Amino acid sequence: MREDNVKERQEDFNLLTQFNEGSEDAFTRIVEKHSGPLINFLHRYTQNQATSEDIAQEAFLRLYKAAPDLKPGAKLSTIIYKIAYNLAVDHAR
Repeated sequence: MREDNVKERQEDFNLLTQFNEGSEDAFTRIVEKHSGPLINFLHRYTQNQATSEDIAQEAFLRLYKAAPDLKPGAKLSTIIYKIAYNLAVDHAR
């Protein structure tokens, strides 16, 4: 199981590196991979599908802007979920 996590982490950061080198398709693959589970995660907090989708979109936009500064370390999904969680908390205020 641990080997799968390492492989997934490396795959995500390879996509991020490709995106930083100019591949928009790489970012599209990141969004496609993580959007469904992220929206489900957000729905638990918002109880609203449209709001969950809006927050997920904002989270990916922030990831898009932050991508050049991200370094391999934490799982990319952890970073995305942290951004989304913070946005959901802000939305609830």
